[in-house]
Amino acid sequence: MVDVPAEPRGDEALLQVEAAGTCGTDLMTNKWEKFAHRMRPPPILCHELSGIVIKTGPETRRIHPGIRVRIESHLPCGNCYTCHRGWSHVCPNTLSQGIDFNSGFAPLVNLPERCLWQVPEGISNTADAKMSRSDADSSV
Repeated sequence: MVDVPAEPRGDEALLQVEAAGTCGTDLMTNKWEKFAHRMRPPPILCHELSGIVIKTGPETRRIHPGIRVRIESHLPCGNCYTCHRGWSHVCPNTLSQGIDFNSGFAPLVNLPERCLWQVPEGISNTADAKMSRSDADSSV
């Protein structure tokens, strides 16, 4: 049984998860390898998902209820030396959904707006969840 997430705060959005996928990271954490030492059990895994925005926090700007979104699985801090140099892909403070906070293997999840991207029309939820691995920007 999973608790219903609280109301979205700040720049968060409450998503109704429509499709979610399993990747190597989920398998590694299941065996308590690699990233698992960062987890606070019991985590809700998955960082490859597609969903519909149900509600938004007061500080969201790009997204709104009713749109379909995919997630970008890594959240660089935006404040460190590497992020300020434009090298966020190697940020030492990067957080990941399903490891550092709950994610897509739940029916509802709150996620920060900065990791949400609108899904173009014509792409199914299942296909989009699979494409989340590419972290391609399908910006709003």
